[in-house]
Amino acid sequence: MKKFKVLISTIVLSLLCSTVSFAQPIESGVENKKLMVFDSKKANEKANKKLIKGYQINYTTNTKNDIGKSSDIAININDLFNEKSVLNKAIRLMKQGNIIFIYGEDLDIDSLEEALGIEIDGLEESEYELKQKETKWDIIGIMNGQVCNFGNIQYTEESGDIKVDTFINDIISIRESESIKNNMLAHQASDSMLAPSEKMYSLSSASDIEEVKSYYGLTSSIYLPSGTGSDKEVARIVSDLILSKEKNPQDPTNTKFALKNNAQVLSYQTLNPYGTTEFNTTHKLMYSSDELQGWGPGNIAETSGTITVGLPWGINYAFTSTGEYSIKTSPLLQEDQVKWKVWEPSVFGVGQPLDSNATISPGIAWTSDGSTSGALVTHEATVRELLTSKEFTFDLNKSIKYFEN
Repeated sequence: MKKFKVLISTIVLSLLCSTVSFAQPIESGVENKKLMVFDSKKANEKANKKLIKGYQINYTTNTKNDIGKSSDIAININDLFNEKSVLNKAIRLMKQGNIIFIYGEDLDIDSLEEALGIEIDGLEESEYELKQKETKWDIIGIMNGQVCNFGNIQYTEESGDIKVDTFINDIISIRESESIKNNMLAHQASDSMLAPSEKMYSLSSASDIEEVKSYYGLTSSIYLPSGTGSDKEVARIVSDLILSKEKNPQDPTNTKFALKNNAQVLSYQTLNPYGTTEFNTTHKLMYSSDELQGWGPGNIAETSGTITVGLPWGINYAFTSTGEYSIKTSPLLQEDQVKWKVWEPSVFGVGQPLDSNATISPGIAWTSDGSTSGALVTHEATVRELLTSKEFTFDLNKSIKYFEN
């Protein structure tokens, strides 16, 4: 059963609403993208083919199908672990260059790493406390033997198990994300996590700083459960983490690091309209040898347009705000932590919803005297159902770590 968070407020607003439903019958004569899904339970149902968000979904258990390199594959975690033929197929396709999405509630990362023979979260078994702070992932995308995205599903209220169609809807949303498309291009061009997409997200022109680790298209979504029908997607957090390090430190005990974080919260129109009223992001250094040196942006009141972030050592970049909003920056130096709050100014004491794709790109810089360094990034969004004033919070938490081999 999936976790949920709810907070009730008392403001009543009224807006027009529209209905979104993502599961549809397949239409003849229409060319759709295809997604093959290995799921024994769904494959045994009479209607084992569907159209979801323009993708033709084929639920199957047949591992003998010839699958081209360009095809996307989704695999139920239970089938992966319980059917040796499915596991072998997944490993072959992964090496072939296909994009494979593994899905299931609160995936066991350690078991998945062992079964597939790859590194997923970059954390050691001894870092148990840190692992517990990370989001419990329900979807993991893999390409060329490396993880290319993580996805999490939450609900506005208590529900049963996540429906398979909801997993697939989320996988397609992840696949269609521009951020993730860039990451896929990187993986297709090279086995490196930092192929051509690194230029799209360049931190700076500082010649002594280079990117050493990245995650693109981390996602967390919140759904409105709908009984036997299709769950409705309410909002989604999408986050990129790009970690950079000094190339040739003159003093290895005082090595420079920087983290850029592209973050966006998307709100959708479902049975009722929803709007994001607050979006919080926190960066916290993870190790005692790390010492915070700078951060950005600072406090900004009711801004729109281009926002420039300046970090130490000549690291500069800019991002464009969507709509007009304010940013409150709260550094906590003794904890090596910085928090950014994004919100719309109130009107007559009533908090206003942010733009439907509110964006912020905060960053921090620090020094470290050890060979291991990194930060924990947390996002929390508050979404309001505008007709009833119910408010829901959902989150995304991910660490990014550098260590010398």
